[in-house]
Amino acid sequence: MSYIQTSKKLAFVLTLTFTAFLYSFSSQAAIVASYDAEVDVSVSADFDIDDFESIFFDSFTFFGGSGVASASGDLSASAPLPAGSTGLIGANASGNINGISGFADSGYLTNGYLSVTNSTQSTLSGTITIVIDMLLSAFASTPGDFSLAFGSVYIERGDGTVIFDDFTEIFGDNPETTFSSNTPVTLAVSLAPSEQLELFFEVDADGLAVVSAPSTVAVFGLMLIGLVRLMRR
Repeated sequence: MSYIQTSKKLAFVLTLTFTAFLYSFSSQAAIVASYDAEVDVSVSADFDIDDFESIFFDSFTFFGGSGVASASGDLSASAPLPAGSTGLIGANASGNINGISGFADSGYLTNGYLSVTNSTQSTLSGTITIVIDMLLSAFASTPGDFSLAFGSVYIERGDGTVIFDDFTEIFGDNPETTFSSNTPVTLAVSLAPSEQLELFFEVDADGLAVVSAPSTVAVFGLMLIGLVRLMRR
């Protein structure tokens, strides 16, 4: 085999293996895992509520590699809630990975408190309406990738009676896994003079995604095999 022929074959093998490497790299860059969790609780009543509070409890974000993560929600705030108006307690968490490898993990936890005291000399009757909205999504492009999203809402009265308790978790798939719910809860209220009603809320949104780096050993192995086969000729 002439030097020119050998050079041409070597160039051809290198071109093929380099193309394979670029394809592998672009495929790795296209690997995506993601999650998004949004949980909102809205509260309204047909009578004045003395105190409605959102109470920030905890949040966290961890990410590395080609992952990014965020968490947000309602901070601590307190105010009366007039009849017909709406108070909101919310939590959000999201993250994604778009690259060879990485991880993303985040969460947000908000508590809440509602208090009303009948300061009149007659029975206070009315309705508290609570609406729980949950929207979750999780995506994992390959079976080797992992993602999940979950949300939870817990509501109880001051005497310990549970009004609502729900925890929902989904795992990522391709195509994307989604979950959504809109749940109204109606609480009939009848308070004698000087009687008090208290409600406690816990709203949580979390997610996690992990992508492992595909090995490039096979690509470089193909290159070495090609070179060895060329040299043997």
